[in-house]
Amino acid sequence: MRVGVHGEASAACLAKRLLHRRCLATLGDALAAFELLSCRTEQGFQSPRPLLVADNLGSGGIVLAASRADWHGLDLAQIEISLSVDCEPVVEKRGGNPIGNPLQAVVLLANHLAQRGLFWDPGQIIMTGAFTGVHHAKAGQRVDARFEGFAPVTMFVE
Repeated sequence: MRVGVHGEASAACLAKRLLHRRCLATLGDALAAFELLSCRTEQGFQSPRPLLVADNLGSGGIVLAASRADWHGLDLAQIEISLSVDCEPVVEKRGGNPIGNPLQAVVLLANHLAQRGLFWDPGQIIMTGAFTGVHHAKAGQRVDARFEGFAPVTMFVE
């Protein structure tokens, strides 16, 4: 029986072409998303880093909003963000991705993959990292995240 969920609001991008040297040019639509966290190790998120990596860093799934094709002119480093649980504000701020511009995470991922002879495929979802930090929602609650200029993402916890 599930009693709640841990998650974080994030921006995501969809790859439109195979990864190449100009990685940002391979990105298509962008969208708001929730990353659901579910650590399967005995010690949970307090586990040693190698165990967390083996557990896919606790990624248990994602919830996606409608995508937007014309997002490239938005300043993602300073985007306005709000997160609410049952219509009660939990986070309201501007910016908040841990490394500033979330596209830096996309470039770091592209470089990491290229060094290993790997790439992303068209249609693959690329998560950019949390903007709101981790929050818990209980069964029966509704969670909404709004990123300025994007369709909101909504999740109902069962």
